[in-house]
Amino acid sequence: MGKHEFPPLRMVIEPGKLVPATAFDAERLDTYRRGTEVRVTFTEEKDRPMVRKWWAILGRAVKECKTPWQNKEQASEAIKLALGIVNLSKTVGGDFMAYPKSLTELDDPELTEAVERMIDVIYHVTGVDVSVWRKHVENIRDDEPSEVVAPSSDVGSEAAPSPGQVAADQSEPVGGPVEADDIEAREEPDASSASDLVTRNLMIECLDKFMALAVDASVPDAKQRRANVEFAKNAWKEALPARLDFVKSCFETADKVVKGELQADAARRYLESML
Repeated sequence: MGKHEFPPLRMVIEPGKLVPATAFDAERLDTYRRGTEVRVTFTEEKDRPMVRKWWAILGRAVKECKTPWQNKEQASEAIKLALGIVNLSKTVGGDFMAYPKSLTELDDPELTEAVERMIDVIYHVTGVDVSVWRKHVENIRDDEPSEVVAPSSDVGSEAAPSPGQVAADQSEPVGGPVEADDIEAREEPDASSASDLVTRNLMIECLDKFMALAVDASVPDAKQRRANVEFAKNAWKEALPARLDFVKSCFETADKVVKGELQADAARRYLESML
């Protein structure tokens, strides 16, 4: 697939029909004329051990610890944005846009590195030692059934959970039971402080991304840069749901830079004062 080509549409099988897996897929599907006949080839990718480790860690972190995310899917998208695990593509109108990659798009070395970096982020969010998260998933192997982790938007098959999956969710955590001393008792201020630190780091990343898009020399057309800034706003709303005010400020400020109403250095100083 070329650098700016679209990846395959990702769809979910429902009774008698296919529905878009994400809002991005739905938007792309709407670009086709209604009534057009298309040839569909089904490809179901088995999730790899590192993919299952990714979801096992995020699922436990969101369920058992204090995090800024409401569910593991939101955590995954936010972390991928923060780590730069994104695709650059082009809309039918010729505008460039970036969106989080699916884990299935990463090769094995890239996926291993992504999981390690994700564990570092989770450590800073929760305050739980990284060795605990690694112990939690150390027994996930190639020969294990994919039911270990419930399907998600990054798994090839996204049908409803099977009885085996439901049973797995209600049984012991992956890697065996967690001992009481695995996760040390933490006072609320410590957990809150760790969460605040990660939120601030995400805000810095958000600021940098908006400013980079606003002055991107590889996109000389100001209209395209404004479209990129607009898309970034929607993506960062998911990454920073508790700081939508800051995301809005980044968007409005970057848009002024694109339109020539504000110098980039002054814009950056203004946004940094809000951190």
